[in-house]
Amino acid sequence: MPSLSCDRCSETPVLFQRYSGRHLCADHFLRDFESRAKRTIREHGWLLPGNTIAVALSGKTTGTALLHFLHDLVGRRKDIRFFAITLDEDMGGFRDCRGATRIAESLGYRCITTTCEDTSGISETDRSDCTDPAPGSSRQERPVRLLETVAKRNGADIIAWDSTLDDCARAILAQILQGKPVPCSIRGPGEKQIIRMMPFMSIPGREVALYIHLKIRGLDPIGRTHEHDLFLDDVNILLERYAWNHPAAKFALARLGEELSSDKDHNLKGDQVNRCDSPGNTDLNSFRSDDKGPS
Repeated sequence: MPSLSCDRCSETPVLFQRYSGRHLCADHFLRDFESRAKRTIREHGWLLPGNTIAVALSGKTTGTALLHFLHDLVGRRKDIRFFAITLDEDMGGFRDCRGATRIAESLGYRCITTTCEDTSGISETDRSDCTDPAPGSSRQERPVRLLETVAKRNGADIIAWDSTLDDCARAILAQILQGKPVPCSIRGPGEKQIIRMMPFMSIPGREVALYIHLKIRGLDPIGRTHEHDLFLDDVNILLERYAWNHPAAKFALARLGEELSSDKDHNLKGDQVNRCDSPGNTDLNSFRSDDKGPS
């Protein structure tokens, strides 16, 4: 039986994209990955001269991938600056903010660490986000408005999240199953609040994990999610089992969420707000086990 080769060259593939039917070698995978992330940024008009970006580090491999991607993309530009921001939740070592700080500083960026007790400048309503975070996330996983407030306090006009296609699709499916409105959370230029940027929102989590694995050989993940939401775990199992036989399902859910969010926001405000975000739990271990299929 002949060995497989990359669909674009004769090299050995490192990935089979089930949704596209392509085998890609390491070089062509990296090109494809970065091209798709850049296209997402262009389509939403997220990067403009003079921007200051706060990169939210979740303590997971996806956050490290986001920081390295943005460093390669705009790190040498003088008209755009960015820094890292992370949350020290002090939950028994499940989130190691020192790891996030170390990675940011290794690339020459400062990393601002905040806690749920740091509520200066935050309204009473927004303070509740420490226990009621982004739609589709677990209760303590990511207090979005807290980090956004701290980012704005330090001069940022954009906050970059490491949310992937899996996170978005899971959040949308969870909202539908709960009978809740699909959340609108990506904000474009021209809105009063800080802009939310998610370059990986159209890229599967396993590909984000492979990307940083190829960029930094032997990377040890800097943290892990400390809490599991039983409902979201069930939603994730349901979604993964269905997507195994229907590889385009997550993309369809993401498009549905974008349409519903845009339509709802157009009816309310006349402005367009795109897709929802939801932090995920994708790391190199999930990438390595993904090809086994659903149990």
